[in-house]
Amino acid sequence: MSRTLFLGDSHSAGYWKDTNNVAHQWDSNNYANVYSDIHNKNVTVYAIPGGCNLKYPTWVRSMLNRYDDIDEIFVQSTYWNRYLIAASKMLEYGDGIPIDLFADYTNTDSTNPLINYITDNTMAGDCIESVEQCWQELFQEFKGFSFNPSTMSTDFAPFHEKYPYTKLYHEHLTHLQYRQYCSDLYVINSMCKEYGVKWRLWNINDRVYIPKHLELYGALSNCTVAPYSAETWIKKAHNGLDIEKNTLDGEHYPISTHEIIATDYLKYLKELDRT
Repeated sequence: MSRTLFLGDSHSAGYWKDTNNVAHQWDSNNYANVYSDIHNKNVTVYAIPGGCNLKYPTWVRSMLNRYDDIDEIFVQSTYWNRYLIAASKMLEYGDGIPIDLFADYTNTDSTNPLINYITDNTMAGDCIESVEQCWQELFQEFKGFSFNPSTMSTDFAPFHEKYPYTKLYHEHLTHLQYRQYCSDLYVINSMCKEYGVKWRLWNINDRVYIPKHLELYGALSNCTVAPYSAETWIKKAHNGLDIEKNTLDGEHYPISTHEIIATDYLKYLKELDRT
């Protein structure tokens, strides 16, 4: 039996918060669960609440190493304001660490033996890796930028800004972020091509940005890129249904939305493979 791999953030992890602000994870509001039920197929979900696009190449490689039956991958692109930070107790580069160093394989679905959940631990061995983001409370207005290479010194203004400010205005909102995103997609495509696996890139709502020009480093020959987010496509295909108006906690969608994604939207993406 073949296997579908889903990569994503909280929307892929069955995550939501109740009225007491208690977090729930691997709950039924997960399109991957529905997909497994519909197709009676092995499904692996690799996701983490607050997930970061930078995680995805590592996840794809580790899952292709672990499973020999993956025939398709759905990559849920997520918000660009998320990034990774890390620490090493030994102050070293981690040369030779396992590709799945942070992987947590302990989560299971007691209702469906065809489904297994994987997420990342924050700590493993002598290493730490954590997803962070530029929180609204940390935003500052852009102060402008002047650069004269002939007078570079320790007085250079960006050297003295707080890290979130520098991260936002001198990386996230620049071509550096775009290059990194395109590079990661090309790496994923190369691995999928090596294994003959079809993969699909999509976004769950219009607040998640996917660039129009993705082949900066080469053709994404094994990839289908969704021309519409799930939010926009559902609105078009389901008589104006707006998934943003029906959430569990202001961000995460109920099982009814995940059922539409699994039964209709993902089917639509697969049909694009043939166009």
